[in-house]
Amino acid sequence: MFDEAALLEEFAGDEEILKEACLTFTREAGGLLGALAAALAGGEAAAVERAAHKFKGAAANFRAAALVDALHEVEKAAKRGDLAVGAARLAGLEGAVKELVRLLTALVAGRLGHDA
Repeated sequence: MFDEAALLEEFAGDEEILKEACLTFTREAGGLLGALAAALAGGEAAAVERAAHKFKGAAANFRAAALVDALHEVEKAAKRGDLAVGAARLAGLEGAVKELVRLLTALVAGRLGHDA
């Protein structure tokens, strides 16, 4: 469940900052996912770890617990040199990212879109 009020609370009730954060994430999510996929394809454990960590931090801003947990799992596995976890999780991550982008886009268009 996406809790808009709780999310706004995370941003100290500042709708403008939340709107900018949403817009930034929706613009950058594809690149973050692409960097993770490229690192996995290249077999670069350190790059997978960095990409998953960066993406995890971005997603955490929006209380996307399932996405954050999955990215944390990928990050920890990559730190151990295990890229199979990331490869197995990639399709699910793609779906979760698409859903988060959809929710944030709707939030900006609706509640935060009064001056968009």
